[in-house]
Amino acid sequence: MMGRSFRRENRIAGKVDFWKDRRRRKKFDTEHFILFLRKNDRDTRRLGLVVGKKVGGAVSRNRIKRLIREFFRINQGRIPESSDLIVLAKEKIEIQGYREVFEELKVILDQPGNYLRGH
Repeated sequence: MMGRSFRRENRIAGKVDFWKDRRRRKKFDTEHFILFLRKNDRDTRRLGLVVGKKVGGAVSRNRIKRLIREFFRINQGRIPESSDLIVLAKEKIEIQGYREVFEELKVILDQPGNYLRGH
């Protein structure tokens, strides 16, 4: 059984690692987020977050990041293995709670393991 923690190896850090292989990723566009799902060369699922200043003040940005990390932590077993999930928050989003984040981000759940074929 997979643990439900969010450890250092589950984080995407560094610009180079963040944006590599732009051609080999699948894009999902929701009302408040743009999501990218791509294969990685590791045996783990990783999460990268982009929540810019146009989203709101520091409190709002940190709350959104917390909610997205919670989504990832709870649902990482349903995200394809060896995948990177990059979440970009759109400007001026108003998220009330976890349920709203889950409803938007669930589009990436249960993607087949071959989600990048043909891309």
